[in-house]
Amino acid sequence: LAKKVLDPSETPETSLVAALLASSKPIPGMESSSSSPARSSAFVSHSPTIYTPQLEAIARRLLQEHEPNSMHIQVLNLLFRSVGGSIETTLKNGTDLEEMDDAEWDGLVTEVVQVMRDSDTELLTVVPDDKMGTREYRAIYQEFWYRLGIVIL
Repeated sequence: LAKKVLDPSETPETSLVAALLASSKPIPGMESSSSSPARSSAFVSHSPTIYTPQLEAIARRLLQEHEPNSMHIQVLNLLFRSVGGSIETTLKNGTDLEEMDDAEWDGLVTEVVQVMRDSDTELLTVVPDDKMGTREYRAIYQEFWYRLGIVIL
């Protein structure tokens, strides 16, 4: 799946999509624990999976290494790539999201939609099937958002 979807320049250190796709095993440079830290019972509704330690490490790194605007860019790029966007539709670091007007947002979303129409690399689909491992990516993607929420809280 990673070979089909990722650009050769994307690594787990530079792309959340690449990090999620590599989350089944330890990622060099990302500290993860072999078991999840103790959580309040209010937060324990998802059982840990083989991805949990890496997804928590990815979430911690996202929060620690990026200032808010940069973090938002990383998350938006994950969303865009997951629905069929490409490396060409990613927002560049340094883009000031607060300064973008409605026309710029419209142009950005329109570009992602155009790329999606021509793409066969959608990671999230309306009807997940086993094409390209989309079921597995959907599970990883869902758990990432859950783990990110826990790390934020």
